[in-house]
Amino acid sequence: MNQWTFPTKIYAGEDSLQRLTEFNNESILIICDPFLKDSPNLTYVMSLMDSRNKVTIYTDVVPDPPITHVVKGIEFMDGIKPTVIIAIGGGSCIDMSKGIAYFGRKLKHMDIKSFIAVPTTSGTGSEVTSFAVLTDSETQIKYPLADDAVLPDEALLTPLFVKTSPPNVTAFSGMDVLVHALEAYVATAANNFTDALAQQAIELVFEYLPKCHKPTATDQDRM
Repeated sequence: MNQWTFPTKIYAGEDSLQRLTEFNNESILIICDPFLKDSPNLTYVMSLMDSRNKVTIYTDVVPDPPITHVVKGIEFMDGIKPTVIIAIGGGSCIDMSKGIAYFGRKLKHMDIKSFIAVPTTSGTGSEVTSFAVLTDSETQIKYPLADDAVLPDEALLTPLFVKTSPPNVTAFSGMDVLVHALEAYVATAANNFTDALAQQAIELVFEYLPKCHKPTATDQDRM
């Protein structure tokens, strides 16, 4: 018997960030990769927020998020009591934010109404999975956090960030997409529905990754 759920609400397209204009009178915590802090893209995201919101930015994010960083994030969050958490970044940022939101709700009983993921790269699909990988800094052992409660409530799939990624990031994340699609296709728990998605992802990678990595003048006009 095949069984699965897909509870994360997805907004996709160039106007997907308009969803952020719908929040007002909220305490919003934005968790993002450090290099985004002063970027035009984050400035644009901030401009979409209603002035009645209290918005705080947290950038203490590192690759392969250590458990200690999750603890620091929870302590920081405890001081501002956010009602909305928005994770903007790659897989590590989203995984760390999952841990912060999950334990904030479970251990601190915080009233987080909505946890939103805005991926800046393609690849892991962390924004719609019920997994997060956290690292023990002392032993360098990675621990999976597997629980439907870590799923973001919403995912905003905007091309804003991926279009401005450096070519090497585009290449690495594109290959990550391919690897995940191949893994899904040969997985023992695969079924006709997941196979269809995996096959489509594989076809899209082969067609569009070379163009995204090194677009021609014509392709740039279309993007």
